[in-house]
Amino acid sequence: MFLLQGVQNIQGQFYYKFNNVIEQGNIVFTGTNQAGYWFRWNDRYGQGNLQLREYTDGSLRGIIYLDDGTMLGRNLGKFEGMRR
Repeated sequence: MFLLQGVQNIQGQFYYKFNNVIEQGNIVFTGTNQAGYWFRWNDRYGQGNLQLREYTDGSLRGIIYLDDGTMLGRNLGKFEGMRR
């Protein structure tokens, strides 16, 4: 699970566990459309796009993409997190 901080302020950080180590990345809000909220992210491993929708239980769910030269990037899988 990811934890987002400061997203309402246009930019913030996200945290996730990888190989039993807590990793940190940066996230910047870029806009909205019919698919939901769009962000740019980067961490020490790469960068890409993130598409999220907010649900009534307070969760944020969507798809995380890794830059690979295509418009959206390569689909890395599901994103599930909570606002903090």
